[in-house]
Amino acid sequence: MKPMALVGAVAGGALGAFIWALVACLTGFEIGYVAWGVGGLVGFGCYALGGRGQTAAVTAAGLALASILVGKALTIQQILSSAGMRQLYDFFMPQAQAFVHVDSEDECRAFMVANHYTDAASPDQIPDEEVDEFKARTAPLLKDMGEKKPSFDEWQDEPKVQEFFGKATADVSVVTILFESLGPIDLIFAFLGIATAYQVCMRPEKRAWSNAA
Repeated sequence: MKPMALVGAVAGGALGAFIWALVACLTGFEIGYVAWGVGGLVGFGCYALGGRGQTAAVTAAGLALASILVGKALTIQQILSSAGMRQLYDFFMPQAQAFVHVDSEDECRAFMVANHYTDAASPDQIPDEEVDEFKARTAPLLKDMGEKKPSFDEWQDEPKVQEFFGKATADVSVVTILFESLGPIDLIFAFLGIATAYQVCMRPEKRAWSNAA
C-alpha cells in the first residue's frame, strides 16, 4: 500500500469526523447516516492517492471504523456540551434571581437547603466546609448571573462559566455513553460506511476510468 494512500484515508476520515461533529453542533442532533459518508470519504481519500487492492481495502475499512467511532464520540461531546449548558442556564437563572437577595450566612445556608445544594436536612446541619465551598465556587456565579441577567449566549461564553461546566462534567465518560447509545441503526450505517470504504479501494483503476468515460 502506498504511503500517500494511507495519508488520503486518514485525511478523509478526519474530515468526515469533523463534518459529523459540525452537523451535530449546528443541529443539536446526531445524524446516524453521516457515518456512511465518513466511510465513503475514507475510501475515496485512499483511492484518490493510489490505494488499490486487498491491503488498501482492509486498511481503509479499519480506518473507516476508527473514524466513525471518533466522529460519534465528537458528536456526543458536542451534544452534551450544548444541551448541558442550556440545562444549566435554565436551572441557575431562577436561583440566581433569588440569590441576589441573600445577604447573611443564615440566609445562605437556608438557600442551600431549599435549592438542594446540600444533603443536610436543615441549615444548621450543613458543615462549615460545605458552606465555604459553595461560597467559593457557586455563589459568585449565582450573584453575577442574578445581577446581570445575561442571555444564554452571553452567559455560556463567560470563561468562569465554561470552567464551572468543565468541572461539573469532568466525570462524564463520552466513551461509555458512546457504547451504551449504539443501536441497530448506528450499526447498520457503520457497516455501510466500512463496506463502502472497502469496496471503493477494491475497484480496479481501469474500471474506474472506463466508468468515468
